[in-house]
Amino acid sequence: QENKPIFIDFYTTWCAPCKWMDQDVFQQESVGDYFNASFISLKVDAEKGEGPKLAQDFNVYGYPTGVFLNSQGVVQETIVGLTSASNFMSIGKRVANSN
Repeated sequence: QENKPIFIDFYTTWCAPCKWMDQDVFQQESVGDYFNASFISLKVDAEKGEGPKLAQDFNVYGYPTGVFLNSQGVVQETIVGLTSASNFMSIGKRVANSN
């Protein structure tokens, strides 16, 4: 409905790099402001509820995994593992601008 791209953060509760991304990347004000305005963002526990099925559907094999989809639901980019806030923002801007 909003015609925005989608970002899905696949994580697990035991994943130390996932916790680092939560604290050191996702919590940065500039990252939060940009992604809240430009994306529909989802956080998915890959081991609970619908998480295992979604992880399988998106070929998630390590954590954290960030999946960027365009507004039609087509995967545009995937990040596996840690990444810096600047790299994360660059990928987000590239996906948002191509939407």
